[in-house]
Amino acid sequence: MSEFTPEEKAEIRKLNSEIKVTTKDDKEPYMFISYKSDDRLMMLKIVHRLHTVYGLRVYYDKDFDVKNDLWVKQMENNMSSAKCYGMLAFFTKKYYMSYATCMEMMNSQTSQCYMTRKENQKEYLPIVPVNLEPRPIFGDEELDMDTGLQHDNREPNPEKSVFLEYYRELEESKRINLTYYKPQRSSFPLTVKDCSAIIKKIYDNANVNQNRFYQSDFDTFCNNLAKSIHSSIYKGMKKNKTSVISVFDEEKYNKAIAGFKQTEMGNSKKPRVSENVTQKNESVKEQKVSEQISEKSNSVNNESVKNQQSKRIGDHIKECMRKLEKSSYHFSEEMLNDLLDKEATSKIFSLSYAFFVEDRNINKIRYWAEPFRFNEKTLYISSQWVDTGKQREKFDKWYASLNVPKEQEVFENVTKKSEHINNETVKSDRKDKVGDGIGDHVRNCMKKLETLGYRFSEKMLADMLDKDASKQIFSLGYSFFVEDRNDSNKNRYWAAPFTFNDRIFYITKEWFDKGKQREKFDEWYASLIVPKELISYETVSEQKNNGGKSDDCIYSLYGETYTDNQARMMQRVFEEVLKKHEDIVPQLPNYEGMNCVSFINYTLAENKSGKPSYFRPAKWLTFSTGNLCIGTSYSVEEKLRKIAILLMICNEPQNIISFEKYKLPTVPFPKLNK
Repeated sequence: MSEFTPEEKAEIRKLNSEIKVTTKDDKEPYMFISYKSDDRLMMLKIVHRLHTVYGLRVYYDKDFDVKNDLWVKQMENNMSSAKCYGMLAFFTKKYYMSYATCMEMMNSQTSQCYMTRKENQKEYLPIVPVNLEPRPIFGDEELDMDTGLQHDNREPNPEKSVFLEYYRELEESKRINLTYYKPQRSSFPLTVKDCSAIIKKIYDNANVNQNRFYQSDFDTFCNNLAKSIHSSIYKGMKKNKTSVISVFDEEKYNKAIAGFKQTEMGNSKKPRVSENVTQKNESVKEQKVSEQISEKSNSVNNESVKNQQSKRIGDHIKECMRKLEKSSYHFSEEMLNDLLDKEATSKIFSLSYAFFVEDRNINKIRYWAEPFRFNEKTLYISSQWVDTGKQREKFDKWYASLNVPKEQEVFENVTKKSEHINNETVKSDRKDKVGDGIGDHVRNCMKKLETLGYRFSEKMLADMLDKDASKQIFSLGYSFFVEDRNDSNKNRYWAAPFTFNDRIFYITKEWFDKGKQREKFDEWYASLIVPKELISYETVSEQKNNGGKSDDCIYSLYGETYTDNQARMMQRVFEEVLKKHEDIVPQLPNYEGMNCVSFINYTLAENKSGKPSYFRPAKWLTFSTGNLCIGTSYSVEEKLRKIAILLMICNEPQNIISFEKYKLPTVPFPKLNK
């Protein structure tokens, strides 16, 4: 632990004395503070302001230096309380190198912290990152350093025992997957490499709220914290107020903020606090403006009268993007990467967050729940638009540059696509007496959709899994889909599985040629809008089956250059990467997005029945830890996405592979299904 100067120690004592810690015994909601002891002064300067000015209730170990041997027990007791609503983690490079902070992160995701805290919602402890520094990059020497869990601390055995307990539980529950690290052996020095990897895994997979402190002033941060965690973590927070600051004494606030420019953080990134709040009259002015904005947001009618625009910017953007989606608009790879990138989005739209994200779970409050479908991807749009400023002007300028088809053109495109996937089927629909029955007809249609790689919207998928909705849509007595075909329902669902949205489904066989089921199914099927790129992919797939060759792909992998067709490229990448990470093989098919691999050998004739369409070109791979079958019947975009997911799972950087024509997409870490 770094030594503080006498002046710094005096400041720490002063700040500590002015912060009243809330514990599990106080029966009031609070936030647990996780920090590296070396960063204590930085942490206290921020927490002191959050506590004394905004009234945030906090718990942290005040007596760490005095009662070091009790910290684990204190941490567990106060983190596992139902009144602990979340954890503020102060991330720096040293945080990633500490076994103590690693244990705090691990404990937050164990069963003892999985409980009902607010609004009858059961969850693991939410983690709010306060990123004082960007995610670190370690040198080789740093990665091999011992964190001290085994040797350096005064009481290693109790801490080691608790660490093992946490690790084994998280590993068994699949909430952490660090298969190359085996702490079960008798002597295990926890290196910086392992420690930082564990923290990163939890950070990427836990219920993390991405309100990064250095991206906002104190007002914004506290407001976001109240919305995403709960307003009751603030002392005296009034439910009818949107601004935390408004519930505190104005004079006390101005006195606390006066003269504050920026928190002293050395070379690390600093929280930005507006200099406008340094004077009382400016603070009052800002507060009045904030109240005016709050009043406007409470009345849509008043807003529409005062605003020159006929629609609020959020509604305007969603309407425009829906039109774009209906036209099956296909973004260029460069444009899509810009829309997924925070910095590029800031330049294009003056947004503080990326325009698109693929995984809304990492920041639910910043992105609308409505999914949009572009370029074979399900994307969520940022909700951080304001009617003031130039955001609307910039969005409209960008939208106009896209050359979006007119409504009539959109209608004609949709009609042609529906005819493309349904033409042959619709013609055969009326051949009940000489052709297939309705059961074969339904399966053939769904196989065609599966072959195209079709992805259903979340709402449609929920309807197809719901009995009542399926009855209304198809006149079925059972849900269209089930994910679990078992003894209780196997007589009602076909045994052959179908894969949509990276999930396995079974379709009900309760179809009858009499009645309106066929008519309703055909009406539903004809309503599906199939993206242009999927239809063109169908042609490519047919060419492959007829002996045609797909375009050659020139790429470099682990320093070796290859020229393969796309299918062989995907096979080679999976084979070469998994050779270096054979410990991943036994769990790989259980990851979301890895439906391209299976323990079933689909190259054998006996497994032909029920074989998913994307295993038509397949290869059986043999490893020391098990065998896998890999299917490659995907569009090139989907092949690249699956390669990117594989690299993420194996903790490999994307720069191990480079393409002459393509670029790997950015993907979130996939969930590991049980």
